[in-house]
Amino acid sequence: MKELGVIVYNCSCLVLDLQRIFALYSSLKYKNKIPPSWSKRLYGVYDTQNKLTLQLNETKSEAFVSNSPKLFCPKDRVLDIEAIYNVIDDAKQFVYIAVMDYLPIVIDTNAKRYWPFLDGKIREALVLRSIKVRLLISFSRDTDPLTFNFVSSLKAICTEVPSCSLKVKFFDLEEESACFLKDQKNTSFPKLNRNKYMVTDGAAYIDLKGLWVLVKYLDYLFSINAATLSAITKICNAHVTLDFDKGGNFDWVGNAFTQNAGAGLVINQADAGNSTSIIKQLKAVFERDWYSHYAKSLQPTKMPNCFNHKLSKATSNKTAMSNVN
Repeated sequence: MKELGVIVYNCSCLVLDLQRIFALYSSLKYKNKIPPSWSKRLYGVYDTQNKLTLQLNETKSEAFVSNSPKLFCPKDRVLDIEAIYNVIDDAKQFVYIAVMDYLPIVIDTNAKRYWPFLDGKIREALVLRSIKVRLLISFSRDTDPLTFNFVSSLKAICTEVPSCSLKVKFFDLEEESACFLKDQKNTSFPKLNRNKYMVTDGAAYIDLKGLWVLVKYLDYLFSINAATLSAITKICNAHVTLDFDKGGNFDWVGNAFTQNAGAGLVINQADAGNSTSIIKQLKAVFERDWYSHYAKSLQPTKMPNCFNHKLSKATSNKTAMSNVN
């Protein structure tokens, strides 16, 4: 598994704000339903209008923590999607996005529906503000074929528009073995790029790996135990899914924001050109992956056979349903 994380030392203010998210989950352990109001001790300390000012790697910075879904956001806690909006809206030159999945739909029990919020925000940045967008999506045998449809739709809006700059690549660590069945592979774990972050010319959003985050500062150590997880799952019922394997909310799939629990860290840095700044480091990581031989600009005609088979099967099923109707 290829991961990316961030460590912040000697910043008790940020840690204590993040601890409130952990405390919120822990408080649900003894409840049968979501309370009508949250304790003030669980309110967010920092938000988009009141960011924490600090020095990160000798660079003046501002930061705040976001959370989702809305069900788990007390007063003054920024929703993940609002945090992402804030980062994209503040961009002046470019937006680089690295995600596991890009699928702007919500999958309900019996149906799928388009979830336009992030997809629309990218289109707005491209067409209305001429922001350069680069989208790096992980590629594996589990990649939904619809991903290519949505990517093609995004790219289409830049046709014959000189100021519109969008490029998309798929990051495939397994290189052509993504279609193999599990029993055909020699490795115990799939080679998968699980980076989930966004970096612009002045800010970054970094996935905090949801509930698996362990934050330690002096005497503070926070984690969620099995009993608490069981209680939260019971309370959430069918409304919220705790997706601990994927962590956080930086798979750009509708369900990840409407149903999955997760947290994120937003960092703003005006002096992003500083050689030690978080922005410059993240940009370097993105460009390293972007220009590596693992990143490919996959076209429908160049997709592995297993994906062409999936697309053909989906088309056949749709035709069959139309004939029945």
